[in-house]
Amino acid sequence: MTMEPFQVHAIVQISALLLFLLGAYYARDHRLKVHHLMVYSAVLLLTIGVAYMLYTVGGVRTPH
Repeated sequence: MTMEPFQVHAIVQISALLLFLLGAYYARDHRLKVHHLMVYSAVLLLTIGVAYMLYTVGGVRTPH
């Protein structure tokens, strides 16, 4: 069973959201090292998710 590209994208984006939420939780507890790790990981996952979808659809379409 293979996954569709939008499913892979959704899993990556949901994982990034959960990392952001965990990062907010750790910031509240003043555990800044873990907070920064979570936020940087989430930004990396967001970047990977967007790049994957751009690769899947063939890039950004131009209006010309």
